[in-house]
Amino acid sequence: MKKIKLSFLLIVSLFIITSCSENETSSSNSSSEPTDTSQNITDITTEAEETKPTVDPNAEGFDIGNLAPDFEIELLTGETVKLSDFRDKAVILNFWATWCGPCKREMPDLQKIQDDYPEEVVVLGISVGEEKQLVEEFVDNNNYTFNIAADELAKTGYPILAFPTTFFLDKNGRIIDSVMAMKDYDYFEEKIKEALNTDIEEEETTDVTEATSVQEN
Repeated sequence: MKKIKLSFLLIVSLFIITSCSENETSSSNSSSEPTDTSQNITDITTEAEETKPTVDPNAEGFDIGNLAPDFEIELLTGETVKLSDFRDKAVILNFWATWCGPCKREMPDLQKIQDDYPEEVVVLGISVGEEKQLVEEFVDNNNYTFNIAADELAKTGYPILAFPTTFFLDKNGRIIDSVMAMKDYDYFEEKIKEALNTDIEEEETTDVTEATSVQEN
């Protein structure tokens, strides 16, 4: 009887050892064969690049990188100008109102920017929703000489949700930034330098492209 029990236990032990060995071998083979996902990742990346929308560099709009929508307006001096007339200069396009305290507090800094950068920068201040006579009195009382217009009927079409609102344009007329808050001289100066440098970088890129084209020909 004891021999039968011992034989039975021996058989069971051998069965357990064999099963464990097979499981370990299967697990080892599975872990030693890494899944090649590089092809899948490449396919996904390629598909994403193919479906990526192209940006039209000449598209007009109010987002950064867009060409600022053009408009025509009469300045307080009686001169009629278009925004596009100021290409080749950095433009600070400032929307304001005489009743707006923050607007009035930043205007001396806008005047100083225009005085300090007369050749590189155009400051264009547009009073929105106010009569020309009211704006003229305010400007005369404060001796402001930069370009100012009264847009009583908000004809420019710009989405002004708060005063002041300022758009910064590079020398190609593209929007590099916009802000709905009062800013100071240092901020304005930083932005116009950015606008001027952006234009320089674009010219350098164009020059390199043209030079490469000549070499290939």
